[in-house]
Amino acid sequence: MTHKNNRRHALKSILASSIAASLSTPSRAGDSPSEKLNLAFIGVGGRGEANLKELQSQNIIALVDVDEKRGGKSFESYPQVQRFKDYRKM
Repeated sequence: MTHKNNRRHALKSILASSIAASLSTPSRAGDSPSEKLNLAFIGVGGRGEANLKELQSQNIIALVDVDEKRGGKSFESYPQVQRFKDYRKM
């Protein structure tokens, strides 16, 4: 059986690995920069914005949303972070 790679499959894989990584390492106050995760968020409008806020203590390196209006608040909150409209180009 062959699996077709699509956006939904990619999002599920990214979410699963992010959750596994966050659960496997306990969070401590005063983490050094080398102990933080580099995270990219896909779909930063709506629920994605809430997820982004929950992990803002990590290194946010990229934000992706096809709708600039919907992801606008997240884009404004992180002006130094790279923005993308297409997760494949990220």
